[in-house]
Amino acid sequence: MIHRPQYAEVVVEIADRKLDRPFHYEIPAQLEEVVKPGVRVLVPFGNRKLEGYVVGLVPRAEVTETKPILAVREGEPVISNELLQLARWMALYYMCPLVTVLQAFFPKRNGSSLKTTQEWCFLEPTVTVGTVSTVRKRAPKQGAILEQLLQAGPLLVRQLLQLTGADRRSLMSLVRKGLVRIDCHEAAPAREAVPVLEEPPELTGEQERVLAAIVPKLHPPQHEVFLLHGVTGSGKTEIYFRALTRVLEAGYQAIVLFPEISLTTHLIERFHQRFGSRVEVLHSRLPMKERLLTLDRMAKGHVPIVVGTRSAVFAPVPKLGLIIIDEEHETSYQQEVNPKYHARDVALVRAFINKVPLILGSATPSLESYYKACQGKFTLLKMGNRVERKQLPKVLVTDLRQEQKDGNATLFSRLLLEKLQERLEEKEQTILFLNRRGYANLFNCRECGQVVKCQYCDVSLTYYAEKRVLKCHYCGYTRPVPNRCPSCGGSRVRPLGAGTEKVEKELLEYFPQARVVRIDSDTVRKKGDYERLLGLFENRLADVMIGTQMVAKGLDFPGVTLVGVILADQMLSFPDFRARERGFQLLTQVAGRAGRGTGLGEVIIQTFVPDDPTINAAAGHDFEQFFSQEIRLRRLLGYPPFNHLIRILVTGEREERCEAGAREIADRINSHRSQGEADLLGPTPAPLTKIKNVYRWQLILKGPRIKEMRRLVAVALREAAQGGRLPRGIRINLDIDPLGLL
Repeated sequence: MIHRPQYAEVVVEIADRKLDRPFHYEIPAQLEEVVKPGVRVLVPFGNRKLEGYVVGLVPRAEVTETKPILAVREGEPVISNELLQLARWMALYYMCPLVTVLQAFFPKRNGSSLKTTQEWCFLEPTVTVGTVSTVRKRAPKQGAILEQLLQAGPLLVRQLLQLTGADRRSLMSLVRKGLVRIDCHEAAPAREAVPVLEEPPELTGEQERVLAAIVPKLHPPQHEVFLLHGVTGSGKTEIYFRALTRVLEAGYQAIVLFPEISLTTHLIERFHQRFGSRVEVLHSRLPMKERLLTLDRMAKGHVPIVVGTRSAVFAPVPKLGLIIIDEEHETSYQQEVNPKYHARDVALVRAFINKVPLILGSATPSLESYYKACQGKFTLLKMGNRVERKQLPKVLVTDLRQEQKDGNATLFSRLLLEKLQERLEEKEQTILFLNRRGYANLFNCRECGQVVKCQYCDVSLTYYAEKRVLKCHYCGYTRPVPNRCPSCGGSRVRPLGAGTEKVEKELLEYFPQARVVRIDSDTVRKKGDYERLLGLFENRLADVMIGTQMVAKGLDFPGVTLVGVILADQMLSFPDFRARERGFQLLTQVAGRAGRGTGLGEVIIQTFVPDDPTINAAAGHDFEQFFSQEIRLRRLLGYPPFNHLIRILVTGEREERCEAGAREIADRINSHRSQGEADLLGPTPAPLTKIKNVYRWQLILKGPRIKEMRRLVAVALREAAQGGRLPRGIRINLDIDPLGLL
């Protein structure tokens, strides 16, 4: 007779390092069949009732008195053993409570029942391609609905309307015509596997060579990490599709990560066109009930391909066969709140645990990934040519110093104005890139030199000419434009710098006939704004698109033959060791938007430092040149990938307490730090010393052995917390391998 373990190890939902351990609870007889590792339970804790996660089952408890589990939360995905293993690694590596990691895996559900009805739209069997064509001529939006259903199969009504930009009135017209039907289901209806909907293109020689290296690791799955370094337009997505097809044919599931769903709308559509209803999109913006239903389908093995943002790395797929991370260098894969994980690093561990291959794709790989590939830890696969023999765009660098000497003080060099005129006359499209929004990035007094700052944050306010206001991009504080300097009372207060709003204003002064769309965080506020503005440009209803990094990646418009980078210098001047890497990546990515159609693309990079090596490397499409110069500098300064970093950020409403707390932690670290083990930088005020009335002090620990560094920090924090050494009212935030130090 088999006896089940009598006790459950439970981590309760209190994110406190002092309580970061399992507590033992009795398993009542009526719950024996449902209590297992990975379920969420309700337990008594002191005089409270708390929820927690079962992380293990044991025959004996470590304490003499135990309490019983009160209930098991039903209708939620169970965290599998391999995800529990991943969670334990994350808690250890990122130095955060295990329960905080588990909470990040799946959203919490309120209420006791998961059952809910959803509206699904189905295409009637009588609808053909000819029907779609006929309807589209009379009613384009109705035609778009039919075409989407024909390609992708049944879809949620909400999702269908979002993908097509149609409204419910258009959908109901199709219902009345008997072309579609709407059914309500408590869960997603079962979907049959659909055939390939889009004819795969013929592979180039480079694509065949790359695919030949990947395929042997797909069936049966074998662990290997591939770094796919392909120039923009080289066909990396087709490699993903071919690999996914092999994985699906073998009966496995796959996870594909994108940096931001909103910036990859076109790519998501391509996935639907290729794989139809075998693709499910998972991200945090999904309504709670729909997200839980999607997770439930994934856990049951009903979702062959999961496409999502960084949190999709935790997708509960039981038959994982492949993980793909597109644009692996993107900073948006870093989580900003606890647990402060990087999705790429988590994917590396999950792929290792599951013994499956991982593909990291990028035209501009992170220095860490490329260095590992050069060291043989990753398999490097290169594609240096665009598909269909398309050429990389011609890049020209213009010297803004000379422009000013010649009397041109505008944002547009004479060369860029000339090229813009040509594109407008030829009915071709242009993208203008400046990674600053607003009209000017600061408001300055010409008499005393002071900059008007936010009263809650230690940052300058951005000037918006259209609304005549100054705004803080960190806390949202706004104030009217002052007529006199708040510091000295002088009247010579003027905007300095430039943002996308100013680019738009000056462009229309030169070309009033130009049809312009501007895409940045100020114009993309409401749901659907981004898709609407992109749709105008895609349908050739706009000649010029102006934007921040939102237009630098993930876009493929054949009509774009010119890209203008307004002020390349801004990206290189941040006080951060990764500034040049990010600048090179952005320049390369935005340049890659040009010439993706039949015409040759051109890129104009405007700069005050035309001889800068980073700008020259980007202009030459030469990643190896940039890598060789940047990796030497990183080695010299001891920054990643040669060392790990741990950032200890001390925050609070009183600066003197933050400073005292930071110094106490530094003293504790120094008392245990051995010679050569790690270097301690600080304590110092953080570059952004105050945000939302909260002061910030930081320490940076830098060294080659992350395990010893974590131990050192843990001991220091434990000792500093004992005996009341730390001031009250401060918070301590740990960031392991931070992407930035601002």
